[in-house]
This record gives sequence, C-alpha cells and structure tokens, in this order.
Amino acid sequence: MRAPLARPALLAALALVATSCAFPVEGRFAGSSVADRADPTRTIVLIYNHGFSRERAGSYEALVPPILQQALERNPDVVLFSQVRNTSRLRRTQHGAYIEAAIEQFRRRDGVPLENIILVGQSCGGWGSLQAAAFTYPSVGGVVVFAPTCHGQLPHSTEVAMARTAEIAQLAERARFPLIIFVYENDSYYRLADWDGFEARAPRAPHLQIERLTRARVLELCARCSRDSHGAMWDARFGEAFYASHLQPLIDRVRARIRTRAAAVGWTSRLSDRTPRGDRMTTSQTAAARRVTYQLETLYFGYFALRRYLEDCTFRACDGVQQFPVPGEPDAPPAALGAHLRSDRAPLPGDRPADLISP
Repeated sequence: MRAPLARPALLAALALVATSCAFPVEGRFAGSSVADRADPTRTIVLIYNHGFSRERAGSYEALVPPILQQALERNPDVVLFSQVRNTSRLRRTQHGAYIEAAIEQFRRRDGVPLENIILVGQSCGGWGSLQAAAFTYPSVGGVVVFAPTCHGQLPHSTEVAMARTAEIAQLAERARFPLIIFVYENDSYYRLADWDGFEARAPRAPHLQIERLTRARVLELCARCSRDSHGAMWDARFGEAFYASHLQPLIDRVRARIRTRAAAVGWTSRLSDRTPRGDRMTTSQTAAARRVTYQLETLYFGYFALRRYLEDCTFRACDGVQQFPVPGEPDAPPAALGAHLRSDRAPLPGDRPADLISP
C-alpha cells in the first residue's frame, strides 16, 4: 500500500513546504506553550493576529490584548500564541494564508485537534481569521474578530466598497463555525452598516454573535477612542465588559467538546478490550492504518494549499493592476475587483455545487 501513496504524499508534502516557505509562522506564546502541556489533545489554543499597516510593517511585536489575558488567567487549559506577520506588504487575501500556516503547524507538529483552536484577530488580523476559517478550516473551535477589515481608510472608492460588500456576503455564506464579531460606530476604516443583514445571510453559523457598539458605548469602554473607535479592544474596560458574556462561553463550549471526544475515545477503547483477540488489528496493522490516514489527509490539504499558492503567484504576475498606496491607510492596499472572491477552498459539508463557484 505504500507504493501507490508514495508519489501523492510526496507531492502533498512539497505543496505544504512551498506554502510554509511563503508564509512563515512567527510569534510567541504568552506564558506556557503547547509543548509544556502533557496532552495537546486537551489543550485549547488561541491564535491571535494583529492589524497591519505599512508604517509598522516589519516591526510588529507579539502583544496580548487585555481580553485575551483574562482567558489565560481564568483557564488553565488555554494557551495563547500571539502571531506576527512582519512583511513589507500584504494583500488582504494573504493575511489568511499566514494564519492557515499557523493552524497547520499546531495540527501537524504539536498534534492539536482543529476543534481545539480558536482564531482571534484585530482589523486585518480579524479579516484573515475569518477567511482562514470560512475557506479552509470551517471546523475550528471558533472565531473572534474585532473591527474586521482590510480595505484601507474611509472613504472607500466605489470599486473597493463593492469588493468589501461581496466579500462580507461570501464570508456569511460560508460561515459554519462559532463566530463573534465586534464592530464599532465611528471607525475610520469601515461603516457599521457594512455588517447589516449578516446574521440573515449566515444561517449555518452556530452561536453567531455580532456586537455593534455605538459611539457612546465605545467612549465608555475606551478612553483613547474619541477620534477613532478602531482600537477599542485594547482598553482593559473593553475586556471587562465582554469577556464573561462572549469569550468565556466560547471557551467553555470548546472544552465541552474536548471532554465529549475524550469520553468517546475511552468508550471505544473499552469496547476494543472486549473484542475477541482474533478480530483485533495487530499493532503493526494499526500503525499502517494511521500512516495511510495521515498520507491521505496530507494529500487532501496539500492539494488546496498548492492550488492557492500557484493562483497567488499567477495573480501577482498577471493581473496587470498597479496598487498605489493610500495616504494614512493602515491596512493592506485594495486589490483588483474580482480578486477578493475566493473559491479555491475545500468543499464544506452540505455545500451545493453552486457554493463552490464565486458569485
């Protein structure tokens, strides 16, 4: 069985190597790491991603927002990886690729189940977290985003506004994961109305919560937000207001699923002990089955990773669109209309054929 799978597994491995070279995983753990835990399958991993601006590109530090610090202090089974994307320029579809690389590293290297991972992001980091979950990893434990956007400062051109509207609609259609979104009035990078109707367009997103904060509410929670609400989540009062009602319940649900999975594994093990010895697989057969499963899984994800990588290269070389910097823009520059829609992701449970084609 090894021979037929050797070549596909090699191609898949090359695909993953290619994407990992293009999108390195950098950052640090706040406190203990996954390696410090006895059982990674019972560890909840928060992956936090910051916003992005050309002015700060290359100098980002792995910081921890106050609301996530509370998660560490109140949950001994939670670890937090603060990821940084220190590169000179990123298109808004590439933020998600960095986050996907981090997810894959924790899954492959550390053995953390996908369902144990919660993606958290601010601004472009939030936008990338949404894209990573919606298009590649819909089975993540959850996504929490603050002021998700990656389209530059207002006012947006007609082209960018249309692209953003289409992207939000596509994210809503593909959301199959627990999702919490915080958006603010008086944010200089998007309009609060951009998220109108999102709930109705995302019927398959479990435990969907969208907190739309008025300017008055933002000012109650953020002393430095009088001119712009974009960084409201960095105030400690913001964490105090929303941690217990939003983030902790999400962590509790992930923990409950971990315990359910562990109980199911224990039941299966006990059932196996009662199976007649002649009907059981030998140790070598079990190991071989695991190798085959791993190779098939690697091939599956490697195919989509390589396809996305090649399409990104083709877009950069052939789109013919010059992207000029926007004065004061802290996020990635807008891409050509049409480049914002992504359809190269793995199919989702319940997808119709039309779901796999960009509108």
